Formats: sequence, C-alpha cells, structure tokens
Amino acid sequence: MAFVNKLLGFSRDATAASPLELKTWKYVDLNAFTRLLVGPDLMQKLLFAGLALPALMWILIRAYRTETNDPGQCRLAWASVLLATPVINLYVGMYDSVLAVLGALWLVDGTRSERPIETRWWLVALLIAPWITQPLAKSIHFQVYSLVLIGVALWGCRLGGPKNLDTGDGP
Repeated sequence: MAFVNKLLGFSRDATAASPLELKTWKYVDLNAFTRLLVGPDLMQKLLFAGLALPALMWILIRAYRTETNDPGQCRLAWASVLLATPVINLYVGMYDSVLAVLGALWLVDGTRSERPIETRWWLVALLIAPWITQPLAKSIHFQVYSLVLIGVALWGCRLGGPKNLDTGDGP
C-alpha cells in the first residue's frame, strides 16, 4: 500500500501545479500526454478520462472475450495489454516503454499465419516513433509515441478479438 500511495502522490504532484517540474515530453503515459497537450487543469483530467476509459474498456473486454483455446487470439490479447500498459498507467517514462517490445513480438507471433499490411505499418510506426517523439513533444507539445502505442494495442485487439464483436454475428 505504501508503494501505491507513493505512486499516487507522485502522480498528483506531477499533474498539479506544484514546484515539482516534470519534463512531460519525456513520458509516454496518457496522463503526461494530456498534460502536455492542454496543461494541468480540469480540462486535462476530463481529456484523460475521455481517452483512457473507452480504450481501457475495449482492451479489457477483448481480453476477457478471447477464446482461450486459440493460442493466436491469446497472444494478440496479451500483445494488446502489453502495448497499452505504458500508456494507460500513472507514470511511465520513455525508458520504461521497453515493455512494448514484448507486446510487438507477441503481435508478430500472433499474426504469423496471416499478417495484414496494416500490421506491418503499425510495427514500422512503433519502430520509428521513439526516435522522433521527444523532440516533437518538446517543441509542439504532442507525444506521438503514446498514440502509436495505443494505436498498435487497439489494432491487436481488432485482429485478435472474436469475430462476432466486429460483425454482430453470434451471441
């Protein structure tokens, strides 16, 4: 509980107007993304909730409804969770986003038999975004890598989810 309290306290200090100066352009979590975009105020909290809740709910529903007897779907569900974790978190610096590498590997493995061209483009974006994201975030106040991570995670959900969620067929 002490760790959770410390993390929540740090998150509160990082998002409030406090003497603690965080270089938000070095962070990929959604909290830092929205703070960088609009500043630390009520609008930031609303934007954070508006972006985090739908994405998190979709990923959790997809992971819950994954066919456990289909290893490909399981890999894609885990890939999506791992790719979304750095973004839908309280405090994640660029250096901690290495978790996305495992998610990307599972995405590649989960789409081994049939890999749409869009998957390749998402993987290229995942490779290039970390190289350009900090200078862009520092100059234009927009963290590209956060969006790429959540985009790849949602793409993995789309690929790995049960087909009846996309088409309306089935129960």
